Amino acid sequence: MGIISRRNFILTACRSPRLTTRFKKLAKRLVDSRRLYPAFKIAQMVTQDIAAAALAKRYHARVIISDGNALLSATGRAANYLRAASDGDHKPAPSAEDLRAVFSYIIEGTPIPPETQRKLPRLQRARAIYKLAGDLGLRAVWLPDIVIFLDLPPEISIERIASRGKKVDRHENLADLAQAREMYLKSLEAFARYRSADASYRIPLDDLAPGETIGALVEKLRPYLLAGREEKIASEEPLGTSGRTGGAMRKTALDHRYLIRYLLAKWFRGAWREPTFLFSSLGRLFLDEGYSAGVMRVIYD
Repeated sequence: MGIISRRNFILTACRSPRLTTRFKKLAKRLVDSRRLYPAFKIAQMVTQDIAAAALAKRYHARVIISDGNALLSATGRAANYLRAASDGDHKPAPSAEDLRAVFSYIIEGTPIPPETQRKLPRLQRARAIYKLAGDLGLRAVWLPDIVIFLDLPPEISIERIASRGKKVDRHENLADLAQAREMYLKSLEAFARYRSADASYRIPLDDLAPGETIGALVEKLRPYLLAGREEKIASEEPLGTSGRTGGAMRKTALDHRYLIRYLLAKWFRGAWREPTFLFSSLGRLFLDEGYSAGVMRVIYD
């Protein structure tokens, strides 16, 4: 049995963005292989989810917005690689309730009913990966709190793909894109059944410009962002305060990593100016009160 230390976990989390980029490039090269592409694409999404969770934990973020989710994306696109519509496969697709059962099985271990199991691929490996990730301390397979699906009709997708003037991937055809959209909508409904009815949103993109799309996203997220702000106000802690007090700032200023790796290493590139700031009135305020919104406003002013 292996032992995973906190140091190893931190190193793994730091490498996740680099691994995501590498897996993305490999998946792009193998996009026309229905056997190899899914494996590398899922690996990309899993490492992306690990990185998102690690960043949220490290910076105590209240909101993390991620482009896709490994479990949801795999559920939505699985049909394209198991029984692609463009290959003439017309087997019955699983329903939203079947997909909800998938989420319950992978995350909670709830057995899947026999009548549902007949419509699905073998999921024991996915459940094993989820358990292994948990044992290693990695948040690799998880579902978000809120899902917003940007719904673009397949016909418009095909037009945009053709206009970019690049090689068309194997799954970028009208039949497969329509199949993927149908499964994404079912996954969205399954997620709403699994989480709650108000945890998923669909934004039709038929006539929306990029700016209008961003505006629609903000409107959907506004209640959750305002709720976080109200919690902050209720705690009487100024917005933007990181919780790092003056004592913590002094400790950081005397940390050997800052003194050696940054200050001495970049002394002749302007870093010598930084210590002089601490002797100014603003520097003393910074050390006394810490990294707060009020202090930073005074410094910037």
